[in-house]
Amino acid sequence: PPMLDSLNKQLVKAFPYVNFRDKAKEGGAWLMRQLVKEVKYCPYCNAETVYSVERDEQGDIKSSFDHFYPKGRYPFLAISLYNLIPSCYRCNSQFKKGLFKEPFGTFHPYIDDLDREVEFYLSGLTDDMLNGKVCSDGLSIKLKARDISDLEVTRRVGDYNMEFALDSVYTQLFADDALDVFRKAKIFNEHYLAMVAKWFRGAGIEVSVEKIIYNTILNRADINKCRLSKLIQDLRAQCTSRLG
Repeated sequence: PPMLDSLNKQLVKAFPYVNFRDKAKEGGAWLMRQLVKEVKYCPYCNAETVYSVERDEQGDIKSSFDHFYPKGRYPFLAISLYNLIPSCYRCNSQFKKGLFKEPFGTFHPYIDDLDREVEFYLSGLTDDMLNGKVCSDGLSIKLKARDISDLEVTRRVGDYNMEFALDSVYTQLFADDALDVFRKAKIFNEHYLAMVAKWFRGAGIEVSVEKIIYNTILNRADINKCRLSKLIQDLRAQCTSRLG
């Protein structure tokens, strides 16, 4: 409506995101530097890095901020800290763009516990794949509600996939990584892990053998500090049930 358009134009002036974005010391670059201390990978996909690089004369280079609530529709939230999500180019500019279904329709990285609500699941796995006789063609990685009886979470997972196409992206890009998780779980069983850990302790070295093997962070609270950490941890849990 014309009245709303006029109001939004005034709100854009009152909440000038462009000014905030381009300021290095107290604006977007500064905020990104603080966030990347804790968030190393895009909280939407957990696959691509987020970063902030300081440069003297050329200006800072940083990842983009996604406005969870689009600033064109909600200009009064343009510089709200809770509305600025550090994100990768693929998620922010190629998939999500200005797409937004409804308030509270999907998962907010700062508010919702996405890891607790949803999980990655590998389908199409065969014994021949597991034994290295064939490649990962035919594997499919799905994102689903942990509790499939929870229809509200299932709906939100659908909205999330609509925004970021994680099922398609993960299946296309990370099927080999997913298969490797199952192969490693089969080879490096609990007995083997305990034996290697004992050897390291005997040498006076305290390490996490699982972290070395899977190259990921084992603490789920730190999932966004390591690439594909959620995928790896979710599939390890699936491995346990499949391999016994």
